[in-house]
Amino acid sequence: MTWGHRHVAECAASQRYARLADNLRRIYAPEALILRADRAAQDESRHAELCLTLAKSYGWTGDAVVLAEDSCTAPPQYEGHDAVLYEIVGFCCLSETLNAALMLATLEHTTVARIRDIVRQLLADEVKHGQLGWGMLQWSLGQGRGEFLSEVLVQLLESIGLHTLYSNRAEVAWSDELTAHGELSRRRRQDIFVEAMHSVVFAGFEQAGITTDSTRSWLATYDPRFASHLS
Repeated sequence: MTWGHRHVAECAASQRYARLADNLRRIYAPEALILRADRAAQDESRHAELCLTLAKSYGWTGDAVVLAEDSCTAPPQYEGHDAVLYEIVGFCCLSETLNAALMLATLEHTTVARIRDIVRQLLADEVKHGQLGWGMLQWSLGQGRGEFLSEVLVQLLESIGLHTLYSNRAEVAWSDELTAHGELSRRRRQDIFVEAMHSVVFAGFEQAGITTDSTRSWLATYDPRFASHLS
């Protein structure tokens, strides 16, 4: 159940943003970034309730929330500022930016009014959450930090579950009714991922001076459409 899974993920995201806000304070980040993280924690808590209401309307009876795996957490070799940067780039520049693209496509294809209303709310906030990541990246580069990022983009993409998107598991036959209710096929989600990576994610990293060729080459092993953009 998509909306039940989203409820669980939004609960986890709210807790993550609260922790990230504290971590940003510890590294004396600009107040604007701290405020974005604080607001994101509140947004995600509200999203969780919206998704729970919608999931229950479709008969979801999930028991106590089990928090999603804590992806994007920095490995031990990164500490302090670099650890916070690693996690925010993974969760905001990648996961939240890609999620915003998914929400936009869902809004474009969904015809059920109550779903459109909730997706519209989620989309507006997810865009802001992605901006926290790009703002953190810009500030960090100005502080002489972040050169390591070009070496960890593959690791970050793995941590947010790319293998699931390109799973070999057979998918049920898709119908227009599923799409109308906000369920996008795996093939459609792959299309969204490729377009968002090219037009937003890679463009953002390259504008910041973060090289992406090795990441594109790795992604081409999943989807040949990434090979066409290699220099």
